[in-house]
Amino acid sequence: MTAEGLGDLFDLLLELRGLVIEDRFVLQSLYGFGGHGYLWLTDDRLNAEQPVLTRLAALPYHRPAYMTDADIVRARSRLEREAQLLARFGGDGQRGLPKMIALCRGPNPLHLSERGTSITQTEPYLVMEWIPGPTLAERRVELASGLPATWPDLLTLARLTTTALIDLSRTLLPQGYLYADVTPRNLLCQELAGGVAVRVVDPGGIVPVGPAQNVELPCTWGYLPPEHYAAHQAGERVWPSEASVMHALGRTLWHVLTGRHPVPGEDVDLGDSALKECPEAIVAFVDALLAGRFARRNGVGSN
Repeated sequence: MTAEGLGDLFDLLLELRGLVIEDRFVLQSLYGFGGHGYLWLTDDRLNAEQPVLTRLAALPYHRPAYMTDADIVRARSRLEREAQLLARFGGDGQRGLPKMIALCRGPNPLHLSERGTSITQTEPYLVMEWIPGPTLAERRVELASGLPATWPDLLTLARLTTTALIDLSRTLLPQGYLYADVTPRNLLCQELAGGVAVRVVDPGGIVPVGPAQNVELPCTWGYLPPEHYAAHQAGERVWPSEASVMHALGRTLWHVLTGRHPVPGEDVDLGDSALKECPEAIVAFVDALLAGRFARRNGVGSN
């Protein structure tokens, strides 16, 4: 939380430990911050063997004077939209997005009582599958620790990442949606009996294919195409496209293969020394993703 610039908020959030929601879900430990939400590892009284994850809309609770009722409504609407998307596209327990468990309503003691019960007693809590495992970014760091990561390890991770994003795109595109926030932070490596699966953990990255009102665009600056980054910095609202999603995948694979974070607004260097031993076909594939040179197959990609 401190790394996210939320150090002053940490102790306040810890006061939610033990909060019971709808007599079923019990918040146990603060798990992290991501996707415009605070995440809690949670006990499910109906399934004591399987913890779940609960998302609370992110607001500056430690600075109540900076919050208006309109801010609260907007943050709650964003979380409710994520819940709808997760219910529609949620994972099957093996691959893709987490499974939707419930969207609950309950008290939120972090709000000032002066706001009234319409605010303090009606907080939405998004409860979803907890997927244990490191993020893709964390997994890349693990592979680099100790002995140097081997190319088979890195190429397997790159292949699993590509497969996960293609599979998700094949689910979303026919329904008129894209996953627009492809970054190593939003991808998680889940250990399964048959190996590792890379899964997408933030439903907030799902947006309609075409421009839509009242939809906040997810932006992770280092993974946007440079021209999109420049437009955003100039105050323009550039809608994601299939090409920009594939570009973000290319930058994500570059991160996996080199262990480096791409610089916002700059092209990644495919001549990087870390790629010296990488198979040429893989570098060419990443180059094709970055440049938009990929064929449309089964509704994925564009010419």
